[in-house]
Amino acid sequence: MFNADGLINDGLTPECRNNGRTTWSYNQGVVLGGLAELSRATGNASLLQRANTLHDPSEPHCSGDTVQFNGIFMRNLVELNRASPHEDYGHFDTVNAAAVWDKARKGSEGFSCR
Repeated sequence: MFNADGLINDGLTPECRNNGRTTWSYNQGVVLGGLAELSRATGNASLLQRANTLHDPSEPHCSGDTVQFNGIFMRNLVELNRASPHEDYGHFDTVNAAAVWDKARKGSEGFSCR
């Protein structure tokens, strides 16, 4: 599932190999959470080492659903931080929450990056 950069692309081939498509933030987020939970269930700390190599790839264009996709990554990064605490993760979470609150809030309409 992991590509040469250690990220997860958006799908697998029929042979269950990485398909080389886009590395969206939600792909990384789902695996972050899964690895954190699996490590907690099995006591296998090497799963956390793998999870700590994942990151939110740069998304050049912001669309209406990008906010939700990044939310999946952030939710699971919080879970990874609970299982494998890193000061950078807490800082990243705080900075992103403040940015969303300050820049993506559209009054009573909710949040959007448009």
